[in-house]
Amino acid sequence: MIGIYKTCKRVARVESECLNCGKIFKHRITENRKFCSNKCVGKYHTGEKHHSYNLDKRVRKCEYCGKEFEVNCISLSTKYCCRECMGKAQRGENHWMWKGDELLFICDNCGVEYRDDSIKQKQNAHHFCSQKCNTEFMVGEKHPCWRGGLTYIDYPQEFNESLKEQIRDRDNRVCQMCLMTETENGKKLQVHHIDWNKQNSDPLNLISLCTKCHGKIHTKENTTREHFSKIAISNSEGCE
Repeated sequence: MIGIYKTCKRVARVESECLNCGKIFKHRITENRKFCSNKCVGKYHTGEKHHSYNLDKRVRKCEYCGKEFEVNCISLSTKYCCRECMGKAQRGENHWMWKGDELLFICDNCGVEYRDDSIKQKQNAHHFCSQKCNTEFMVGEKHPCWRGGLTYIDYPQEFNESLKEQIRDRDNRVCQMCLMTETENGKKLQVHHIDWNKQNSDPLNLISLCTKCHGKIHTKENTTREHFSKIAISNSEGCE
């Protein structure tokens, strides 16, 4: 069987000069190319040479300061000459997330009115304009962890380092809340009074905790007492 092959005619090529860089390049005669590369196309079609360039639309007046400025074809919707003007213009009622006076709060410490749109602010019993005011206000009886001044009561003599070491050894030098070892904690575990009574130094009333967990349970007095008591009893029986 004799095969039939279709021969392709070679398309003639011509030389042209790039309108952007002036480089001479070759292309097919059927192509109406004016640039040697896409890079030159992009560089050439900028500013007044861009197909969507319109000087009347590009020259704007800043809606905040009134200064005239020119925008590029990509950001024709720009209303402000700079970010500073945009920030100043979009404050208060002009901000797109403005929800009215419901976001205004009065600081419980200094009495200054401030705005805060976070959900947490609405749920809080107290409101503060800064962390400094929060710290100044949450003192003594106003603090959520206040327990009638127990912090200022001195520990008895029997609650010494020897007893603390005994409790740490009993608990295998592991935090009884997060199971972090004393080595991982980076320092000795703290010994906590389960019933919050500093005068009660009964070993069954003491338990080992890392620094982080010890701070956490001081807001969970009623939920940790029974749980820690069972752990202390169980650890004491294991040492016998």
